[in-house]
Formats: sequence, structure tokens, C-alpha cells
Amino acid sequence: MHRRDDSVRALRIACPNFSAEELGALRSILGLLKPYLKHAWVVDAAVLEAALPIDVCLINVDHPGAPAVPPGNLRVIGCSSRPRNHPRGTLHRPLRPPQILALLSEAGSRVLGERQYADATPSLEWSYRLTAWPRDLGDWPKSWWRVLASISAGALPLPRIAERTELPSRYVELCIERLRAAGLVERVPRVREAAAAPTSVIQEQGERRRWSGLAGRILHRFGLGK
Repeated sequence: MHRRDDSVRALRIACPNFSAEELGALRSILGLLKPYLKHAWVVDAAVLEAALPIDVCLINVDHPGAPAVPPGNLRVIGCSSRPRNHPRGTLHRPLRPPQILALLSEAGSRVLGERQYADATPSLEWSYRLTAWPRDLGDWPKSWWRVLASISAGALPLPRIAERTELPSRYVELCIERLRAAGLVERVPRVREAAAAPTSVIQEQGERRRWSGLAGRILHRFGLGK
């Protein structure tokens, strides 16, 4: 058995398209595995709506309209009654305790390792780059389309995304969390840039016009422009 570290917050599991019965079964499995897990885990049904950090996201790929799960993604894991018909790493449905134990043991060490690295490197910040557009883009809030367009050409940190899109930081964070849950965004560690010299109003307006033109062209390709 492992000695669990209770000095940090419990790691969160999101299951956006699981039924209530499946969520209950997963919570029961976590209860059984508690003595064997080094880190505490919780199933948080409201993690996406509350824009909370997601440590592992389980997707029922048998469900109609389930988002595509990129192969090899360490945070977004597919679950299926026929896992052999899906990419390697897909878990069996109904969920099995040995598979959940292996998944959370590895994920817990990796997530906390990332935190320690970030804590040890104060100048490090995360940037985000869009790797694929959502299939159901028309159902996403229109204000989020600007976020997707802004990171389609390259990785940007959250403050820069908010600046470019002129959206509140919380809206940007919520959009990024949903993209991460769907496996549609890449997170890139970068050294925090030094504060830039103030730009003139004309320069700032010119940069926003250039970005707005790019966003408009991208959305037009998807038939979502004005």
C-alpha cells in the first residue's frame, strides 16, 4: 500500500458523457482503491462548468456524438465495451478496478511532477495551441470561436489569449479547459517573457486588426463567419 499525501488538493476526474450510474460505479471503485493510491482522487461532475483544473478526463467513446480521443493522450482516456476496436490505451466499460488503479497511479505521479516543476521554475508559464477544431463547433459559445482562432496558428499563454480576444480571463480559461478535456489543445511550457515596452495605440490597433482578419478567414472556412 502507498502512503497518500493529503497535503495537496485531491486530483480531479472529469467524465463529461458518463451516466449517473457509471459515475456512481467509478466513485465506488475509488473507494475500494483508496488504500492503494498514493494521491487522493475525486470524480467531479461539475468540473467543466466550474472551470476547475482537470487531471484526468474519461470519455465514453460508445456514446453517440462522443468527441474523438487522440491516441497517446495522457489526460483524455477513451472507455469502451470493446476497447480492442479503439486505439491502444482505451479502458474497458464497465470500468475495472485494476485498470483504474494503473491509470491513476501513473497519472497522479505525472500531474504532481508537473506541479513541482512549475513551482521550481517561477518563470515558466503554459502556452496553448489548437491541434484540431471541434466537430460540434457550431454548438460552442461564439465568443469562444475567437479563442480557438487565436491559438490555431501558434501557442499563446492565457493572458495573451485574453488580450487578443478581448475576453475576460475566466471565459478564456473555461474554453481552454473544455478544449483540454476534448483533447483538442496542446499545452507547451515556455519561459515567461519579460514585460514588453508599451506599444502605441496605433500599433495595438494594427495588431488587433491583423489578428481579427486571420480569425475571420479561419471562421469563414467553417461557414461560421458573419
